[in-house]
Amino acid sequence: DYGARYPEAERIFDLDTEETLEKLDSLYEKGFLRRSVFSNVMKCPSCDEYSFVISLRCPHCNSRRIERGEVLEHYDCGHQGFKEDFLEDDSYVCPRCGEELEQLGVDFRRAGLYYKCIECEEFFGNPVEIHICSMCEGEFELNELVFKTVWSYSGDPERVKSIVLGVEIDKISEALEEHGSVDIFGSLKGKSGVDHTFSIVFNHDRTNGRIKAVDIKLSDKIVPMGDVTSFYAKVNDIKEVEGILVAIPKLSEEARNLAESFDIKLIERKNTDDISKVLEKVLLG
Repeated sequence: DYGARYPEAERIFDLDTEETLEKLDSLYEKGFLRRSVFSNVMKCPSCDEYSFVISLRCPHCNSRRIERGEVLEHYDCGHQGFKEDFLEDDSYVCPRCGEELEQLGVDFRRAGLYYKCIECEEFFGNPVEIHICSMCEGEFELNELVFKTVWSYSGDPERVKSIVLGVEIDKISEALEEHGSVDIFGSLKGKSGVDHTFSIVFNHDRTNGRIKAVDIKLSDKIVPMGDVTSFYAKVNDIKEVEGILVAIPKLSEEARNLAESFDIKLIERKNTDDISKVLEKVLLG
């Protein structure tokens, strides 16, 4: 048991629960996803399970032999007791002094829902809650349990889309870090003063400052021409940068011709199966 599951993420990543949790944490740490507090769960400090039975105890003597019920209070003698103890036929009669209680608010009042210990006979409103682990049967008070945050994950649509379609940019990053500086979804400032964001910005140690900027464009059928023109506009606004456009599964013939006329290095792949290796080869070439 892991306290929380993300079934849709498990389906998308094709991973089990533990691997999916690790994947989500990794993507958050690398900046692909954002997260916010969704809820929380409590974990057994002995065996790490999340399943408990709650047992209530008397705060005065710690007995587990307690009762709960609606409590009435007789104004004249001050006696307090469970409602059923006052019932006598169809009337309310104080079990201490024997006086018949005729009018609510005048002769008696409803004090509320209370607990009573069978051992020490004390009444109390807040019993001690003991959490008994269903697995190891350990007994713990609330503050002894391990508090675990349950996260809700979200992210930029383009970043999430790349993850969903299986472009493992984090693996590409790890492969390139030995050869230069890598900035996933990094920005470069153009001559116009505008910051342009790319899927990967790579500065190879051997290229003397020559930067390679990669955009990965994904589509169900054909990557549109607009992605080519927007990529060219970004690259053209930046000095000394080599632009590489990855189109999955492919560009239209018109868009391909346009990319060639712009002198854009183009990579087309039917799917994302080998894209990590292809990109690594191109960027290190």
